[in-house]
Amino acid sequence: MDNPWMYTMDHYGETPTTRARKSGYTVLAEMLLSQERALAAREQRPTQVSADEGAYWGMSHSAHKLVADTAPGSESTVDIDRQLHDATQNGDVERVKQLLEEGARANHESEQGLTPLHWSALNGRADLAEILIEHGADINHREGYTGKLTPMAVALLMGYDDVVEFMAARGGIC
Repeated sequence: MDNPWMYTMDHYGETPTTRARKSGYTVLAEMLLSQERALAAREQRPTQVSADEGAYWGMSHSAHKLVADTAPGSESTVDIDRQLHDATQNGDVERVKQLLEEGARANHESEQGLTPLHWSALNGRADLAEILIEHGADINHREGYTGKLTPMAVALLMGYDDVVEFMAARGGIC
């Protein structure tokens, strides 16, 4: 992948990484940098995040362990859930719909404890949030990586007011 999702500009001309840094919540920025490293490792390519940048954000001693999926299911279930995370990160609406129809779990947690709804909040995508909620995504799921943030709290930190308003109207909390 030449342009990972975390470097794709939103309609404000910013990337999730720059928005996370601007929020002042360094744990969120660290999580996004760790995503780049995990993506690079999965694709067996060099990371686009420099060692200096990673060290600056506290990532020099970060290590990730892939955990086994705890829900019953085959390896293909894990794969389809990962594909849902990837499609949500990349803003691929049609692929998200397809994967949900094929049985991907809207509340599946990534290695960082984030659900696809968290990814839609990180990218400022109310359209994806709506699709995920329609398929049973827990709007108030608290992740375990950055401090138990809900998707709405993530959108608020990232400065996506339209996503915050959308989620608040559907019972979202911070």
